[in-house]
Parts: sequence; C-alpha cells; structure tokens
Amino acid sequence: MIRLSIVAAVCHGPSALYDLQLTNGNYLLSGKTVTGYSDREEKAMMLFKYLPFSLEDKLRTHGADYEQAALPFKSCVRKDGRIVTGQNPASTKGVAKHVVALLNQT
Repeated sequence: MIRLSIVAAVCHGPSALYDLQLTNGNYLLSGKTVTGYSDREEKAMMLFKYLPFSLEDKLRTHGADYEQAALPFKSCVRKDGRIVTGQNPASTKGVAKHVVALLNQT
C-alpha cells in the first residue's frame, strides 16, 4: 500500500498525476486545486496544435480545480494539502519552498 506523502510536479509534470487513482477508487487530484503548463503558454509557443491533449482539460477530467497565473509564463504555485504543483519553469522555486515547508512539518 502506498501512502500519500508529498506529491509535487511542475510544468507538464502534472500530466503524470491526472489519472492516478487511490486505493479507495478516488482520483488523486479530484477536488484538489492544481496548476500546470497552460493552454495560453502552449499557444504562445506555437506548440498547442502538436499536443496530444490539453493539460488543462486533462487535469479537470477527474475533478481537479485547475488555476493559472494572470499572465502566461509568470510563476503560479498551488498547494492543496500535500500536493504541490507549479505552472511553468518560473514556478520551480515556489514549488521547492512549499515542499521544504511540508518536509519540515513531518
């Protein structure tokens, strides 16, 4: 049995989390506020048409509450319990600070 400790992901990393189910059958991100690389950022980089899916949409698929920075490429970090996500590379420092704070709580 895996116990949820700290889960953190930045940029496209949350794509590995959207479909994870807990032992009770609930999705890990269901009801959680998260972020990840935004559609606006993908479009600004002119890469959106090459993607197999929208990360924003995938994160919402199983009930996650997706949020993003007011402006593309700005830092945006969301911590919901022991899940910490960052929107883009500008968010890595903020994610790291939240993870260190969580580690210091244990």
